[in-house]
Amino acid sequence: MKDKFKKWLGLDQPEQIDRLDIHHAAAALLVEIMAADNQWDDVEAAEIKRLLTTHLEIDANDAEEMLTEACEKQKNAHDLYQFTSVVNEQYDNAQKFQLLKLLWLVALADGRVDRYEEHMIRKLADLLHLAHSQFIRAKIEARDSFEQTQARTEIR
Repeated sequence: MKDKFKKWLGLDQPEQIDRLDIHHAAAALLVEIMAADNQWDDVEAAEIKRLLTTHLEIDANDAEEMLTEACEKQKNAHDLYQFTSVVNEQYDNAQKFQLLKLLWLVALADGRVDRYEEHMIRKLADLLHLAHSQFIRAKIEARDSFEQTQARTEIR
């Protein structure tokens, strides 16, 4: 009887999960930071594309498409688990730390870190099982990297 009821409800079918690959999951988390302050900034979008091409070694055209898809997924996402679970399954601690630095770089792209961006990065660090010391170290390293990039840009 129980099996018939499950079949009638369609619950007897194996669940088909649309799994993200690691690059799409990372891109979605980067977009979460861009969206955290409710200001979809072109500077932050450009930074995400740059990070996708330089750090995740994605082709520029693919990075543009991936950003568009990630923005759509972020708008329709009901939680962060669908993204963080993929990262936790496929990245080791060092790779998650590098992703955390990238999240900080997105937040810094417009020249300031909004309190909502910082809160979201803290939340993601927790969901990625990273220690508070790693959260702070990633913030400092990203800030230093951002300042060096700004200094090089001003020299030109």
